[in-house]
Amino acid sequence: MLIFSNSIILYSSLYRSKEIQWLTALPIHTKNLFTWKFFETFIFSSWGFYIVSAPLILALGNIKGASLDFYFGSFLAAAFFVIIPASIAAWLVVITVRFFNKYWTLAILSLLILGSFLIATALTAPSKEITTANGSIVSTVNQILRHTELSIHPLIPSTWLSNSVIGWSKPFQGNSFNYFLLIISYSSFGIVIINKTLWKIVLPSYFVSLKRRAISSNKRKKRKEKQGM
Repeated sequence: MLIFSNSIILYSSLYRSKEIQWLTALPIHTKNLFTWKFFETFIFSSWGFYIVSAPLILALGNIKGASLDFYFGSFLAAAFFVIIPASIAAWLVVITVRFFNKYWTLAILSLLILGSFLIATALTAPSKEITTANGSIVSTVNQILRHTELSIHPLIPSTWLSNSVIGWSKPFQGNSFNYFLLIISYSSFGIVIINKTLWKIVLPSYFVSLKRRAISSNKRKKRKEKQGM
């Protein structure tokens, strides 16, 4: 959801707003302009995440009787975490606008059809009967929730955040600091890559966007003229 919200806000503010037309006419370096828009985007798109996660972190700290370092580490990890989906969204938006064409449309449609087929196959597959081992409730719950294992995959950044928060509540028992450093490293890497590479594609992608809008506007104008005749 963070990637989706970041993508929508970044596209709207970078390619569809009248403000960007004025800013590009000023003597402002493209790198500075895009960096500002990037931080503006992830701040606006992530406030909901902070509002939802703050009560959960406070409640967990209250239940665990955690000290102040738990709250400091958890909120700091959450602050760095939102940079990761924002960086992914920035790449998706800029690359899509710059290189999107009819072949991309065919590829996206093919992926959607394939995904729909896989989902339909999974939903129509006969469900296995849930069995308990030695009458254990834990094994029953594990079988029921086995389809949610993807959400806690170790390669997903949200797993790093949850493990970091849980680890901060158990001092010297978890890898909270390691996960915290992992979040910081990937978020820093995303910012560095954006400042070093992605900004170079922003201006060409903006010109491509203007060209497409002009062509689309011209087609609508000709269509209206034909209808008027």
